[in-house]
Amino acid sequence: MEIAWTPELRRLLSGGVHIALDGDEAAAIDDVLRQLREAGIEPDREQAATMVREERSKRTES
Repeated sequence: MEIAWTPELRRLLSGGVHIALDGDEAAAIDDVLRQLREAGIEPDREQAATMVREERSKRTES
């Protein structure tokens, strides 16, 4: 599932979302969900999982 990066979403995330690159994937997903909710975004778990997996795959490829 691809995330729709709307201008509003980009504005809300301009401060960044920390994605843990090590450790348990489920815990990283829960942490991303918490951060997004604190920013006023209500993502579903699959969107957060996609964000975590994409970021982790970028880091392991380099």
